Amino acid sequence: MFKKHKEDFPQDHVLEKQQALEQLNNDNNYSITWLGHAAFLIKLNGYFIITDPFLSKNAGPGFLGPKREIYSPLDLNELPKIDIVVISHNHYDHLDSKVIKNFPNKENIKVIVSLLVTFLPKEGSIM
Repeated sequence: MFKKHKEDFPQDHVLEKQQALEQLNNDNNYSITWLGHAAFLIKLNGYFIITDPFLSKNAGPGFLGPKREIYSPLDLNELPKIDIVVISHNHYDHLDSKVIKNFPNKENIKVIVSLLVTFLPKEGSIM
């Protein structure tokens, strides 16, 4: 009943920091790196796309909310310059406001939020 979910993940599915950095820095123009939960870092012909960038330790405001079972192998400051952010919906574990607010070069990032069209105008800009 109180089993930790981490045990449900095969060890070879969870990247260590060094593995993620090696994949990020390889010469290949194409790669997909799982950052945990629904976050993926996609490298595509020199562009970097991140999906649902939830990188915090908790899915909620401050320290509230459920704790991540699998931590991201990369922190925000270790990510490359992001070109596109894709956000599927406005739950804390997909729209991490701490990460969004602290993206470097955010004035140059394209944001795709097709399912949030009715939500975001009320809340204002996410970047």
